[in-house]
Amino acid sequence: MNAPIPPPRPSRLSRSVMVALAALGPGILGLMADNDAGGMMSYLLTGAQHELRLFIPALLAMGAATVFIQDMALRLALATRLPFQRLVRERLGSGAAQLQALLLHALNTIVLATEVSGMGLALQWAGMPFTAAVGVAVAITAAIAMRGRYQSLERLLLVVGVLNLAFVAALFWLPAGHGVESPWQLAPPAADTNFLLLALAGNAVAPWMVYWQENAVVARGMKVWELRRGRFDLLVGVLVQMAMATVVLWIGASLHGSPGNVFNPLQWMGANAGARVADLFAVGLFDAGLLAAVTIGFSSSWMVTEAFPAEPATQRQRRSAIQAGSLLAAAALVVLPGWHQGFLALFAQALAALLMPIALVFLGSLTNDESLVGRLANQPWQRLLWVALAAVFLALAAAAWL
Repeated sequence: MNAPIPPPRPSRLSRSVMVALAALGPGILGLMADNDAGGMMSYLLTGAQHELRLFIPALLAMGAATVFIQDMALRLALATRLPFQRLVRERLGSGAAQLQALLLHALNTIVLATEVSGMGLALQWAGMPFTAAVGVAVAITAAIAMRGRYQSLERLLLVVGVLNLAFVAALFWLPAGHGVESPWQLAPPAADTNFLLLALAGNAVAPWMVYWQENAVVARGMKVWELRRGRFDLLVGVLVQMAMATVVLWIGASLHGSPGNVFNPLQWMGANAGARVADLFAVGLFDAGLLAAVTIGFSSSWMVTEAFPAEPATQRQRRSAIQAGSLLAAAALVVLPGWHQGFLALFAQALAALLMPIALVFLGSLTNDESLVGRLANQPWQRLLWVALAAVFLALAAAAWL
């Protein structure tokens, strides 16, 4: 008898691609989710200020800062295999953990409102009444978030994130005559430039991302030897994040005039660039909001339940209740009359930047502790950079608010 012919072995390139794809997970999800619906509306409105020479270099600088901050969270998770908030509670005290959890949970609810708002605006553009659109957005988010195990949720969200490419399609679908005539010509600073820079910083890296990265790595069961994989995951994530953010900044700069106080920025886009561009942007906006709403909900529920510990069964019930309650609170905030949705997005991102130093203090304190993280502890240069980043966020806050 003839021996069976063995199946062909994958080529080296195919094996490399499969290994690279297998490495993707917490890092790229957190960074794609950070380009959330509120963030994309913020980038769109920021681009409309026609100051790309200022904002794109600032975005690149914040991208480097994001990799550094998320790498600290990655190393902490790999070294301890414990949730971030449990480490804060055990090392720095229950009071500090609980106060931080309540403050950041309130912030996350406001940020979550921008996700629900973005999904609602996208569905409204498709012809659905806004209040009904918000209800549909909440229902879809809840259906995905309640899937249970992190591993199955991760795979689903990675597929969902592919629809972010709709933003790229929107850029290329801009009709002839739309383009940034002099993108690198720095216009005179607008009155709100400092506020926009603060919002850009808060959108590049937010406190919930630290909790997502650390807890997702623990939930995935990653080991210390996977540090290089985790860093590859983060690098891909930040490149995707910056690319999509630049695309949306460019779209905003390519449109004529200012959105002013329109309730739905898609209306401004449709009027300036045509319905097809607005349709594509709406797809990306809904996708961005959905991806972020699920990840932020998980991040917030992990954070609060670890700050207020209970039995495992009670913890699971609390996590589900926190996710559902946050979604309902966000929806209630969005449908309140008189909200300017574009401003809500900018305000949420700026507020995230204001609270980022709190997360940095806790994260740095833990990763500086060699007795806790061993050889993965911060090196002297990393400690200096940690302090410098906290100072940058405080300086941006002072410039915007004082």
